[in-house]
Amino acid sequence: SDLWTRYSIYDLLNNTEATGGHGQDVWLGFTAGNVNSSFDVDVIDISALLADQKSEGGSIDLAKFVSVEVKDGHTIISIDRDGETVVDDSGKAISGNQYAMTELLTLNNVETTLTDLLKNNQIIY
Repeated sequence: SDLWTRYSIYDLLNNTEATGGHGQDVWLGFTAGNVNSSFDVDVIDISALLADQKSEGGSIDLAKFVSVEVKDGHTIISIDRDGETVVDDSGKAISGNQYAMTELLTLNNVETTLTDLLKNNQIIY
């Protein structure tokens, strides 16, 4: 239920920075769970940071732009705003080389995956 859902919204503050003008944040007390069936769960909205990457149909291969890893009992969410680097046959980068995967958010004392965040509707892109 939306009544108890907390959102962390990442607006595009600076188009030239890898994290869109945001520092590396730590979320204390992030609650994992399905937004549609649980109360008091949290949502991460990175849609503004990836807005230029969606196809005309609105789809995106999120794994090329977002990395979720567990380290020392915490989940670290990183973004690459222009996706993985694509090279031509000669090895020259033709896209995706302006930004690199950069840490955006740490979910303190939470262990989760990109698959679970997506399944639970806890990441908006």
